[in-house]
Amino acid sequence: MRDMAPMLIKVHGGRFTISTKHGSVSIGSSLTLQKVFFVDGLHCHLISVSHLTCDKNCILQISDRLCVVHDRITRMLIGAGEQLNGL
Repeated sequence: MRDMAPMLIKVHGGRFTISTKHGSVSIGSSLTLQKVFFVDGLHCHLISVSHLTCDKNCILQISDRLCVVHDRITRMLIGAGEQLNGL
């Protein structure tokens, strides 16, 4: 985890908070997310969709309850996640 300039983040419910650290998070054996924002007291990680799609050369499919990540070239499934506790 590294320090960064404070960044204002809009979270669920329209509230705002501040992130002052960023780092990497591994999700399973095949997906490591870079530039993940950490917010004290928040029980999830915040990612930049634009950074994710550029860094991993991937496509995201996002619905009201699900996010699926596919490789842009092969269309192979890289990862998937479901909504949990409103996030």
